[in-house]
Amino acid sequence: MITLPVNLVDFNGKTDGGKNILTWVCTTETNNSRFEIERSSNGIVFEKIGIVPGKGTSASQQNYSYIDQYAHPATSYYRLKQIDNDGSFFYSSVIVLKSTVSQTLQVSPNPFSDKLFVEIANMSGSKPNGLQFMDITGRVYFLKTSYTSNGVLFNTEQLPGSIYIVQWNNEGKVYQTKVIKKRRT
Repeated sequence: MITLPVNLVDFNGKTDGGKNILTWVCTTETNNSRFEIERSSNGIVFEKIGIVPGKGTSASQQNYSYIDQYAHPATSYYRLKQIDNDGSFFYSSVIVLKSTVSQTLQVSPNPFSDKLFVEIANMSGSKPNGLQFMDITGRVYFLKTSYTSNGVLFNTEQLPGSIYIVQWNNEGKVYQTKVIKKRRT
């Protein structure tokens, strides 16, 4: 008989705007080093997005949480990888969260090279306030832009290849989408 290092009794999540909040509960822990939070956009290929330290050994209920600030815009799949002090590990079951944020921002192409078009639903020809282009550390870039009746064209020639975020703050709501600039070859 194998004794698991944690007794995971609950693993849930909820959407909150453009982020996902994960919570889980363990009733007992034995030599629990940490939890690695893994995310997938397809439920098959997972990537580690965060770490939450375990409580070591505990006979009392422990409540854990993790906030995914950069959740996939449509559906995100999550699982926990519980790692013991000796390096052995176990996976939780997978939970699925579907974004409740409407697809207000549409970007194309993604990945992009030197120009990125951001379409904003219901823009009705006015210039959008609160539209930002930033890297994943939150550094805001001021780029040359051209406005159309339904969006904004960013000139990104001077930016290096990397992952960026387009964010729009509109009437107290924040809409985000992740974009990828191709590296020059």
